[in-house]
Amino acid sequence: MILADAGTRTAEELSSAVVNGAWLDALKFVLVVGWFLLTVRCAGLVAEENHRLRLHRSAWSFAVVAGALASLFPLLAIPFFPVGLFFAAGFFAPMLLGYVHMVRNPRVREPEQILTDEHLGRIGRELLAGLGVPISAPEEDGPLVRLKPPRALRRRAELAPVLGTLEGMIQDAVDARTSDLQLDVLRDRASLRRRIDGVWGPASALELDSAAPLAELLPKLAADETGDARRVQAGSFPIKLGRQNLQVHLTMVSSTVRRRTNLRLPTIGGPKKVDELGLGERERADVVGALKHSTGLVVVCGPSNSGRRTTLQAMAASIDQLTRRVLAVDEPARPFDLPNTVDRLVLPLSAPSDPTWGLKQAANVACDVLLVGRVESPEAAAHVLSASKERLVLAAVDADNVVAGLLKLAELGDGRDGVAERLRVALSQRLPRKLCVDCREPYRPNLEALRRANLARPVGDVLYRARSPQSPVCETCNDTGYVGCAPLFESLTLTTRLRHLLRVGAGERELLLEARKEGVVSPTEAALALLATGVTSADELRRILQFARSEREEP
Repeated sequence: MILADAGTRTAEELSSAVVNGAWLDALKFVLVVGWFLLTVRCAGLVAEENHRLRLHRSAWSFAVVAGALASLFPLLAIPFFPVGLFFAAGFFAPMLLGYVHMVRNPRVREPEQILTDEHLGRIGRELLAGLGVPISAPEEDGPLVRLKPPRALRRRAELAPVLGTLEGMIQDAVDARTSDLQLDVLRDRASLRRRIDGVWGPASALELDSAAPLAELLPKLAADETGDARRVQAGSFPIKLGRQNLQVHLTMVSSTVRRRTNLRLPTIGGPKKVDELGLGERERADVVGALKHSTGLVVVCGPSNSGRRTTLQAMAASIDQLTRRVLAVDEPARPFDLPNTVDRLVLPLSAPSDPTWGLKQAANVACDVLLVGRVESPEAAAHVLSASKERLVLAAVDADNVVAGLLKLAELGDGRDGVAERLRVALSQRLPRKLCVDCREPYRPNLEALRRANLARPVGDVLYRARSPQSPVCETCNDTGYVGCAPLFESLTLTTRLRHLLRVGAGERELLLEARKEGVVSPTEAALALLATGVTSADELRRILQFARSEREEP
């Protein structure tokens, strides 16, 4: 009787709890609806990311939706809401985290990855900063480099020391902000050169016993084991830089007496969008306005190693991938560093003999924006101008200034009328190196020397220059005197007057004078501002402006 009474009371209490709202109270109803809306929003974000990244992962989308629906059952079946929420999260969280870490994050750059340790730590620091508790980001010694050789090479014990040597070489290059390595192996000696901030340093001697096996290993890593010493070899091999999986691109030229290998290291922390390029207000407005057009031509001018490719990459990455399709025409050994959402057309090794091969193939591919490299032949210029009638084309031209770039493109292409009609904006740039603030040296300038360097305007009584060889060791710049670059830009959009002058055959000087009247800032004017504030040195400005015809011809 006692057990029966206890069971009856329990059933009555349970019934009373149901009637009184253990499952149906207003607060729990609001919380369940909130959880449902949260899961629906997450499922919608998964669908948007699949579209943006051009992924067809219906299985994962179905799994996320199924997890969202399954998570509602514990909330409705368990009276105590915290317990129900625990089991609901157990149904939904594995599906969402699996999609993020197995599908999404491997296809985006590290700064765009979510739900990682860095991402959660950044969110935590931002929340604490909002509460008035600022916490600085942890200092890092730099990303750790790890090679990822093929299994066949990894199993060969005799190659382990060579792989270790290559890994250490790349690690040292990354720590020193090196963009390119050049390995030369001759019969009796070997050397290595580095390019830092766009400038090649002096060659340093290497031991031939270690350099020769390294030169033989590199083409094998790039999956090129033909051993043909009479042709250019190009390829790439993977490395892991921190948590990023990247590629090192190499070009090798061999002969009977010399084997030269150029390695282009992946870019780390460079500008990814137009807002990060360092453009002025006028230049940024011109570029952003030009990228909104559906047709036309955007030209980036400048000499070699002036950062034209970086600017083109930032422009392409700033275009909305959800609404517009971008197609990049890659070179064999120097592809663009772009998000995975950008389609690529990789040129084969036979393409250099026909520079228009890639543009001809791209004409058959449906796209909204076409990204090409340097335009240097009449055939390539004709194809670029023709493609700009139907889509927006981003291209680079080797020229001193914006006007010289337009005239060169007109001479290579179908005349000035095509350029005057289709040009949206022309951008010219230089990349002077920035002085290291820890070891730069102040001095009083020699006005005559500045006048010879086309920097005759007063810039102040005290300027700065790079460290002298006798200065103490500087760990910040590795004794180079410079750290990073400060870009100089000038942009030109064709007004009615400039279009008329371009069509009637005006010369470079006349067009430049008119552009200056329209407010286009001379590169020298921007350079003087960097010089006066101690950002760079007169020697560095002399190096990057020595071929600027526009500045020498101005009165």
